[in-house]
Amino acid sequence: HQCHDHFHSMEHFVDYSLRSVDGLVVAAEGHKASFCLEDSGCNWGGFARHRCGSGRTGSQGISPGCYDLYAQHLDCQWIDVTRTRAGIYRMEINMNPSKFVPESDFSNNKIVCLIEFNYYTIRVRSCWYEYVSTPGHS
Repeated sequence: HQCHDHFHSMEHFVDYSLRSVDGLVVAAEGHKASFCLEDSGCNWGGFARHRCGSGRTGSQGISPGCYDLYAQHLDCQWIDVTRTRAGIYRMEINMNPSKFVPESDFSNNKIVCLIEFNYYTIRVRSCWYEYVSTPGHS
């Protein structure tokens, strides 16, 4: 991969976009590639089944009630705002946008946040799920 020189199983596991508050104008975009999806930890009675690399099973996936952590210092998971004006924006985070990873429900894969950007800091005002109707789910 161009940012940190290793293979990624998916080039676009998460798409990021910074948009006007009404969502119509895209100010900046980014994405996160995925090396391997695994159960980093679990909540709500979840049971970890997936581990990648280094003598582990090599099974990719995120089990129900579990999550995959990707540390913030790792490269290639940002929106380049170098040429973006200060202001209030709508940030959209869309997980598994191509539906490459099978899921029981794709409708909860989009998070939207209103953010305030002033060139030096970003303040998150509020976030919510933006549920999307998918075939077979209402």
